[in-house]
Amino acid sequence: LSWDRGNIALSSAERIGNELILRFYEYCGKRCENHLSGDWVKNHEIHEITPVGEVVSPVENGIVSFAPFEIKTLAVTLKK
Repeated sequence: LSWDRGNIALSSAERIGNELILRFYEYCGKRCENHLSGDWVKNHEIHEITPVGEVVSPVENGIVSFAPFEIKTLAVTLKK
């Protein structure tokens, strides 16, 4: 698991059922596009979800956009 922006931090990772829930946040007050990388990006489906688990949108090509100080929660599942 890796990403390309120094102003993005992973604050938690938890397995719930067949999903890995990842929570990231932007901590420098800068808007950015974060590129997730690794084999897991290619082999898994990634969706942005709300804190209560509702799907907001799919993450395409491992790119997640952040507003200043924004928190994002991602759900990662194995592709079928």
